[in-house]
Amino acid sequence: MIRLENASKVYKTHRGEVRALDGVSLEIEEGEFTVIRGPSGSGKSTILMCAGGMARPTSGKITVCGKDLYTMSPGDRAHFRAQNVGFVFQMFHLVPYLTALENAMLPLLAANTNGGRGEAERLLDHFGMSGRKSHKPAELSAGERQRVAMARALLNKPRLLLADEPTGNLDPENTRQIMDYLAEFHRGGGTVVVVTHANQAEEYARRVLVLRDGRIESETRRPAQ
Repeated sequence: MIRLENASKVYKTHRGEVRALDGVSLEIEEGEFTVIRGPSGSGKSTILMCAGGMARPTSGKITVCGKDLYTMSPGDRAHFRAQNVGFVFQMFHLVPYLTALENAMLPLLAANTNGGRGEAERLLDHFGMSGRKSHKPAELSAGERQRVAMARALLNKPRLLLADEPTGNLDPENTRQIMDYLAEFHRGGGTVVVVTHANQAEEYARRVLVLRDGRIESETRRPAQ
């Protein structure tokens, strides 16, 4: 599903170069639930962005679903991402002037797909948002905004779900709900990668990777339940 081969990512700043990833090689199989944990600056978000086709590595190769992401044209890569990858972010990334339903339907534009309103409504209903579809983000709680973001991520039925600190702005109750939704997607056959600086997601994962200074420091596997 995801394969990184000696992937590095170097950012140039006014203070010099920052090596966010340092020669990482990693393979995540289809159907895995993987947590990537580490302190701030460890490279965990960078690895997610590179694997999601949103940040070109400085060197190395990244393959997703058998496709070499960075030999594609930007347009082809965007289309591939829209068809195969769902993203959930800590800051929700909702469009402030659109309703919850309109935000959930945004992937239809990226995938150039007609229809889909019914599926967006079904997902929002499933996530407990049936009475909030016409509300804009400013009128929603943090937990509700993240549920809209989950509906948006799942609308095109992706094979892979990438979540970057998806519970970082949530209270314990909403954290549990969002993790349960990610686990539900995984039970349905989807592949999940969650990046976090905490360990609350680990009980859901079969595999936990710890990053430090742009390298994989350790790996733990749990047997299937």
